[in-house]
Amino acid sequence: MVRRLFGKFGALRETFWFIPALMTLASIVLSAFTLALDSEIDWTGFGSGPLSTAGSAEGARTVLATIAGSMITVASLTFTITIASLSLASSQFGPRLVRNFIRDRGNQVVLGTFIATFTYCLLILRTVRGEESAFAVPSISLTTGVILAMASIGVLIYFINHIAMSIQATRIIATIGRDLTSAIESLYPDRRGGDEDGHESEDAWSPIGEPRSIYSKGSGYIQAIDFAELIESTEKAGIVLRLPHPTGQFIAKGATLGEVFGETRGSEVELDDAVRQSISLGGERAPGRDIEFFIDQLVEIAVRALSPGINDPFTAMEALDQMGASLRQLVGRQLPSPYHRDEQGNVRVVAEAQTFEGALDAAFNAIRQYGAGSVPVMLRLMETIAVLAESAHSSRHKEALLTHARLVERATKERLRESVDIDALETRFESVIEALESHQTPNEVAS
Repeated sequence: MVRRLFGKFGALRETFWFIPALMTLASIVLSAFTLALDSEIDWTGFGSGPLSTAGSAEGARTVLATIAGSMITVASLTFTITIASLSLASSQFGPRLVRNFIRDRGNQVVLGTFIATFTYCLLILRTVRGEESAFAVPSISLTTGVILAMASIGVLIYFINHIAMSIQATRIIATIGRDLTSAIESLYPDRRGGDEDGHESEDAWSPIGEPRSIYSKGSGYIQAIDFAELIESTEKAGIVLRLPHPTGQFIAKGATLGEVFGETRGSEVELDDAVRQSISLGGERAPGRDIEFFIDQLVEIAVRALSPGINDPFTAMEALDQMGASLRQLVGRQLPSPYHRDEQGNVRVVAEAQTFEGALDAAFNAIRQYGAGSVPVMLRLMETIAVLAESAHSSRHKEALLTHARLVERATKERLRESVDIDALETRFESVIEALESHQTPNEVAS
């Protein structure tokens, strides 16, 4: 339950309105604070200083009204420019990248600054009275409003530069690459040592008897799985639960959510409900728990760049560079076991886990299929495989990398006509073989 609440709060923080709403609330609190100061301090003895009330109430109202009006105008302009950037990014790089612009903290703070300044000036404006009194013009509040207006000008300059930089392909690819690396480090913090594969033996558990299926009551992407609750529920019921779908996969209503092996102790209905509550479904994938979400974003950018209408191989090669840099971090990580045990060491939940082979398939298959006719992209793809091969120590990793290298070689050779291109391809393929062989263990046989 706690994890689910944290997950919902994390999703709330990613919305476009959350930061502006917090900043607007802060402006309301600030207005109350500055008005309280103005009501407690007598400014009549300050002469013509910066906090003097020598200005008329009408002048103060004009200043505040001008600031408020200009801020709401600029906020509307900011929103319009943001929407235009979203449309450009959606058509150029793919609709799934819209999320990156929405969750951009810079855009959120810019919009929040303008709305907060507007709200503050509006609240102060209603307190400016026309009669002659020490509090006719709230000096601290008025000065604070002017300071906020000056800060908003600086934020506007920042926004113009930020939005121009954020729609560049290089910046977008680099941002996704950082997100992918961050997700790998967060989800798989443990590093694997030596030549171990990092996978538990596949015979750690074998299904016994025919399973009973638990069906989903809703549709959506699997956003999170609470294994602690699942282990507690399955241990109480005395069964083993197999989850055939990993995090990030779409589940249709009525599809099999899990399979129960063994005779259930207690109510089957309670067990089924507990399993459904432990698996969170949503309308979109949860990138914080699914590294293939970011891989798919980079692949989409590369595939769109390779389309005949765009024909931009350099963008595809930049996406491959970022892919290789991030996946190299995955090579040395201890990936999770599919087997989840109770305190007694008994297997209780068997779930589809992220594998290095699966990440490679997601990263390279589509680019190879769409980019087979682009020699520069295929050469860069082979170079990326070579970069990963330099860090591969596991026999499973080596086999997967060699498989993809051979697929790239075959797919590219079929379309090459010039001997110089064929030689370049063979040279890069040989570099992959050399990198794989350089980390062989004594028991390995050269391919």
